[in-house]
Amino acid sequence: MRRKRAIVAVLALAVALLAGVTLSQAARRAHKAPHCARRGSHTMYLNGGVRIYSTDPSFHDDGRIYGCLLAANKRVVLVEGLPPEGVNLDLPTLRVAAPFVAFHVFVVYHGATIGTGLDLVNLRTGAKSHGQPSGPVVGVGLTARGSLAWMDQPGAPYEVHKLDAGAQDPVLLDSGTDADSFAVGGSHVYWTKAGMPRSATMP
Repeated sequence: MRRKRAIVAVLALAVALLAGVTLSQAARRAHKAPHCARRGSHTMYLNGGVRIYSTDPSFHDDGRIYGCLLAANKRVVLVEGLPPEGVNLDLPTLRVAAPFVAFHVFVVYHGATIGTGLDLVNLRTGAKSHGQPSGPVVGVGLTARGSLAWMDQPGAPYEVHKLDAGAQDPVLLDSGTDADSFAVGGSHVYWTKAGMPRSATMP
């Protein structure tokens, strides 16, 4: 009986030691997992294999926002020269369809917003495309293949635009559209005008 108990005790100890080694290995792998991080950075977004983070201004860096494709462990500068005087990313407009990210940016000078833009970035290749909104951006959409669409308000009417994947120039799809009617799904952009549904295709 004593011999049997001793064998059981030895087996239990072996299992515990093995579990400890396995957990230690898992911890080391997790520590080495790709994160594209810079020391002291601040995560703004983390989901879908993409991390967006910012760095504080320093002697070597004027303050930047990076996009990171975790699978490639590669970072790309999205915005540099952060406020109070500089450019910033409008986080609520951020759209992610890895490896693509799209977002609205605005320029701050002496406390006032003096310019806006839309950026589309491929985090795998670093390629960037730009849209020029006609006014405040109220909606942004992104397709899986990297086509961009947005609604802005240049004045009283709302407008819907798109920038197809691989294209250089955006296209005005409609003007005088209804507010809060903008959406992107699959390869289509949707909106309404005078209550009537409209749509356009994108790659």
